[in-house]
Amino acid sequence: MLLRLAIAASLLALPARADIISECEADGAWEAKRQACTAAIDSGDWSGRDLAWAYNNRGVAQNLLGRYAAAEVDYTQAIELLPEFGEAYNGRANARCRLGEYEASVADRLQALELGAFTAESAQVILKDQGFYGGAIDGQFGSGSKAGLLAWTKAGCPGVD
Repeated sequence: MLLRLAIAASLLALPARADIISECEADGAWEAKRQACTAAIDSGDWSGRDLAWAYNNRGVAQNLLGRYAAAEVDYTQAIELLPEFGEAYNGRANARCRLGEYEASVADRLQALELGAFTAESAQVILKDQGFYGGAIDGQFGSGSKAGLLAWTKAGCPGVD
């Protein structure tokens, strides 16, 4: 979350990019978001964290448009540019889940957890709510939590957009 705010703040400091940033950040109009992020990526004006942010946001749009293979590519690009980008690992986990790449999805989700994209407690709550984890909500992502994560992933990651 802090990474997203830092990137957005640095990007908003550049007035010429404000419209693209706004559209690439927007939720709801997924095709418009995809197009704005593509414009940012293709402009050649973006690099480093800014470019990783654009790839990640385009990945979000691709996922929500059902273009999971394209989303996986975008998230991978974001990760290559910014290896500590936990949200990109989590997004790629969602795409890989939809593509049936279950082991890779679980690995990405665990990496996202390690990077702080979400907490062990929040993951345990989701897994418990979906019926894939019966243990305590204790923030300890041990073997029971990991088994629940794998079972949930193999079930298609229900409850995730």
